[in-house]
Amino acid sequence: MITVTLPKRNRLLQKVFNTIAVHENRDDSLLTHRTDVLDVILTGLGFNSHDKIEIKVVPEYNQDGRESKEQNGQFITIERSSQEKSEIHYVFFSYEFPNETRNGYIVAKLPISYRIFYADAHENKSFNVFLLCVTPSDAIDKNDETVYADSVTSFAGVVHAVNDYQTFAYKICRTLSINIINYGQLDWSLNRANEVEAQTPFRSVKKMKDFRNKMVRANNKSSYIIENANDTILYGKTFGNNGFEIILMAAAAKAITRGKVFLWQIKDTNRLDGEDRNATPITADNLELLKSLGIECFDELRDYTPNEEALVDGDARNQAEFMKNLMRKYGSDEKKCFLCNCNIQRLIIASHIHRVCDINRENITFMEKRAKAVSGDNGLWLCANHDKLFEYGLIYFDENGAMKVSDSGDLTEEQKEFVEGITIPNDPANNSVVIAEELLTEEMKHFLSIHRQRTHPELY
Repeated sequence: MITVTLPKRNRLLQKVFNTIAVHENRDDSLLTHRTDVLDVILTGLGFNSHDKIEIKVVPEYNQDGRESKEQNGQFITIERSSQEKSEIHYVFFSYEFPNETRNGYIVAKLPISYRIFYADAHENKSFNVFLLCVTPSDAIDKNDETVYADSVTSFAGVVHAVNDYQTFAYKICRTLSINIINYGQLDWSLNRANEVEAQTPFRSVKKMKDFRNKMVRANNKSSYIIENANDTILYGKTFGNNGFEIILMAAAAKAITRGKVFLWQIKDTNRLDGEDRNATPITADNLELLKSLGIECFDELRDYTPNEEALVDGDARNQAEFMKNLMRKYGSDEKKCFLCNCNIQRLIIASHIHRVCDINRENITFMEKRAKAVSGDNGLWLCANHDKLFEYGLIYFDENGAMKVSDSGDLTEEQKEFVEGITIPNDPANNSVVIAEELLTEEMKHFLSIHRQRTHPELY
């Protein structure tokens, strides 16, 4: 026996299956596209067309007469039970129009269904995507349910370029072991490169990050991903569809890496104008999904600590937020040494100008300490060599933001030449490295002054 369970309330699935009429009349003969959509799906899942099928539309009525809300999300379930085994298959439905937002819709809507699937206790279960296709036309009213009298299963004659974002959605699915039932019907004739790319999952977080980055406008970064030796840290916007996308990216990152994965929810990314956007935090249900996957989730919108007095003697360091603020300040999701452009990620350090150990000793509140410790104005991306040179004061920055090599006698002439040789000037005319005016804020000047006083007191 195969039991197909359809949701009554979902707008899209109502269009496809006429579920409201089926539910209200308790008559599954009113089901539309039963032999069309369901046969394609059942065949794609490997079921025998001769199996007996029972159709259910939920919500059903509880004993008290109220409707149950057990199934929400844009999916149906197909369950087969026998004396030998029981198996259940979740089938998520994509958006309708192939030339528009079908695959963005996958990323935006899939997490709701995926979390229900993940919580399902069945031992034998699978998650699948079914790509709907209604022949696109300027004359079609998307709210007109009569357009679904046409085929919603065949892409024959529908030619469209499978773009990078669609390919990204398919690769995310493969990374999470999500099967796309009618993937083979897509027409790749306008983009053969993406056809090859879409067939493989992401093999590393870096590959996922690089693929995502090439699709994002420079002024609209949707997320940052930073990889350390053992950890992956995602900083994700939560407004709009970004919040859903970051859920899938975090889940995919966890599937790829053996290290820890951290997710920070943030209001904004890569902006220097201080604009404060309204952000809706990731829902409790989705946070529970991420946590069950082993992902540690944080929210910068919360206070640093619920009890400031309890942490007066605590360490103000918060490296994850500090790195996020450096990304916002320097405008790239690739860590790169400010002084030599080295971008070997494991060699790049979020280097403090005013040391946290010194901040911790200041006679100020914990909140004030934390604000200094995580400020983007209090840091630079530096490679391991330049980080140590800066920490020991062998290089420093003057009041105008120009890098100087120490002349205090700690370095030989040969060593000075070495330091200069591994440093790439960003001001070739003066053969020097200078912090750009738009980056050299008053707060940063203050932190650089503290660094000079610590390492070169003779200048004061």
